[in-house]
Amino acid sequence: MSRKLLLLSLLPMLPAAAAAAEWTFELEPYIMATSISGDTSVGRVTGVEVDVDMSDILENLEMAAMLHFEAHSSGGWGFALDYGFMDLGADISAPLGGVIDADLRQGVLEALVMRRTEMGGGQLDIMGGFRWWDNDIDIQVDPAIWPGTVDFGVKEDWFDLVVERALPNRLANGGRCSFGVTLVDWASQQTSPRH
Repeated sequence: MSRKLLLLSLLPMLPAAAAAAEWTFELEPYIMATSISGDTSVGRVTGVEVDVDMSDILENLEMAAMLHFEAHSSGGWGFALDYGFMDLGADISAPLGGVIDADLRQGVLEALVMRRTEMGGGQLDIMGGFRWWDNDIDIQVDPAIWPGTVDFGVKEDWFDLVVERALPNRLANGGRCSFGVTLVDWASQQTSPRH
């Protein structure tokens, strides 16, 4: 419920003048190269270093989707929605028998209100809104490896309030490239361990 209220609270930021303006829409699926680096803690195991490169991600990828939507008014106002989802899974055989089943699911939703201005042969977008991160890590351990513990995991999600600027440009072949910088990123984090 609070997520819906947060999204609805962004709507009054569009001025009434934009409602009468002509709108254009863009819907773009996309792909992204990525890696995962850092450390993690699950259950009684703490401070485990994680370093996963792109080839490992592709090898363990079960499902992924990325979609970007933008709407722009002729008055310069607009909004953008972006969602990316990745589901990774791996079965790891232990040296003395048994299997560890690890699953990681991550979703990222971004909703922004924007103001576009023309400047010297290009455009400048100033945007504000939120980014919601939703992460689930599930690990199932075969009792032959770790007696008494069969299934544990972590569900962690948080909101970032963001202010961004971007320089979108059209390419000669009709494509688009954009260089953006997140100027401000406030985070609110919640962790829910599962055992």
